[in-house]
Amino acid sequence: MKSDLIAVLLVAFLAIPCVSIAQTPNASPVPNANGQAPPTERERALMLELQKVEERLKTIEQQLPQAPAPASVTPQQSVGVGGSPQATAESERSSYGVLDASGQGFLVAETPHAALWIGGYALVRYMNQMPADQTFTDHLGNVNTVDPRNDFQFHRAMINFRGYLGSPKLRYQITAWAVMSTNQTTIYGFIGYQFHKTFNAYGGTSSIGGSRSLSGSHPFWLGNDRVMADDPRIQLARDLFAAWSSGDADAPEPFLHPDAVLSDIVGGEHHGWPAIRAFFADGLKVWPDLQLIPDQFWTSDDGVALSWLMSATVTDRAGGHFGADAVGKTWHSAGMTWLRVVDGRVAFEMDYHDRGAIEASLR
Repeated sequence: MKSDLIAVLLVAFLAIPCVSIAQTPNASPVPNANGQAPPTERERALMLELQKVEERLKTIEQQLPQAPAPASVTPQQSVGVGGSPQATAESERSSYGVLDASGQGFLVAETPHAALWIGGYALVRYMNQMPADQTFTDHLGNVNTVDPRNDFQFHRAMINFRGYLGSPKLRYQITAWAVMSTNQTTIYGFIGYQFHKTFNAYGGTSSIGGSRSLSGSHPFWLGNDRVMADDPRIQLARDLFAAWSSGDADAPEPFLHPDAVLSDIVGGEHHGWPAIRAFFADGLKVWPDLQLIPDQFWTSDDGVALSWLMSATVTDRAGGHFGADAVGKTWHSAGMTWLRVVDGRVAFEMDYHDRGAIEASLR
């Protein structure tokens, strides 16, 4: 390509001077020692221009992008003897150094035979126990001085090493947990085999499942030491609704104030435990297997709200209303409840649900 450009430029530069030479006669040049006439001033100027053009082409050629390698040879391969590709460098694997935001940590390495994740968690807290001058009286009546704190503290740290060995089903975890506030350091772990999605066998030391679990949701709690699931009002609501689902008319009594009020959007308002029990007992005669299953909870300063799903089986006693074909079928009705809690017991319960939802679910 470069030689073609030079030839075209040479013709362009020589064409015009040749016409000028033919129109302007000059003295005949004197031959040199080799029998060749020395270049004229115009020819030397043309040669200088050609040299400049050639240098310019070299500069442009260096600035052009390199042509792609042949398809049979990748950028990470070189051609060996006989033209066979030979790998010169291993490409970086995407399975190294991956951060899993769900709490697994960093994926250090993963192969078909082994894997290792490393996850860390730490808590730094600010303690303010001011004012500085405080006292307390112990059980013997002695007055003691309180040594309050007002500082930042590196409270605790946890490092998890987890993965699998030999097979993705053979899982392990090793955890190092240090609590600086109590000067404790613990190392524990477990190993297990996942036989099936419904059956896993593990042995070792781990946590009991729940809202304070050391794995899974940990450390993604809503608070450092407490979450809504541990709110005693939430547990009170669970216990009360378990009593409503027990089939025992006396089961809800421990969770209600003696003068509690139950207001049901369909069944009316009932004041005091005797009236509430009578209303509940009448309902159990029609729906002996009544179930009220809580779903979600919301809390405020003076109580808790929850959504639930109510269900029961249509008995012969209720067949007269829903029809003989409905006997034996299970109906469902969703609803919500507001509970006002006073001194650890329910003082007021308001139930909201649709009267027509039962019949609609049986269609």
